[in-house]
Amino acid sequence: AERPPPKPPDMEAPSTTP
Repeated sequence: AERPPPKPPDMEAPSTTP
């Protein structure tokens, strides 16, 4: 079975939010 490509890292990180 062909595995899907790895998704990009989440831009909105919990540490970035105030």
